[in-house]
Amino acid sequence: MAHMDARLDALPVEARSEAAHPMAHARAHYAALVQARLDGMDQHDRTDALAEIDAQQRRALLVEDAWLFNRFGQVWRDLGDHERALPLFEQAIALTEGDAWDQAAPRVQRALIHNAAARHDAALEDFAAAFAVREDWDAETWLRAVESAVGLGQRETALSYFDKARAAAPSRAARVACTPRSKPRCEPPGRNGSCGAYKAPVNGQTLSPSAGDATARNAI
Repeated sequence: MAHMDARLDALPVEARSEAAHPMAHARAHYAALVQARLDGMDQHDRTDALAEIDAQQRRALLVEDAWLFNRFGQVWRDLGDHERALPLFEQAIALTEGDAWDQAAPRVQRALIHNAAARHDAALEDFAAAFAVREDWDAETWLRAVESAVGLGQRETALSYFDKARAAAPSRAARVACTPRSKPRCEPPGRNGSCGAYKAPVNGQTLSPSAGDATARNAI
């Protein structure tokens, strides 16, 4: 990235402006790669890596692009820093005002944060808005929506979302075949490298779309 930055800074002003958007996307991808490697780092390297992610974000977000805000929000949510992630998702939603389809992805990300904090009403509002325009979510997303619906005592809604989770869950063969190089269809949102692990705590039980219908429905 330092080499790319040097080349970018050497460009004439007009060319630099034209390159700003693709470079911002490159920064977001680079930040995600750094984040994915944090688990194997010692504390010193981890501190440097977090500073690098922060630096890439500051430069990238000079470009007002909803995808960028959403992507950096995912990076921080994956790191468990919901306080940093939430305002980024909020900005992504604001930048896509009036476009329900483009808002769907950051709405789901915001819903996941609300759900983790037991703000089930806010989470379910975001889930419902996203699900109204798109249904191509993975099982993990549907299960998190089940949690929110159960948290509000909306059992029928929870059951309908659980059915969606079962339909979205990959078959056992697909889970076995899922590798780090071929995981995008079954990767839960915000958990790089965790493949096919679709479970959520509901009413004190661990709910999975692979569970039998009677067991799962009784849990809900």
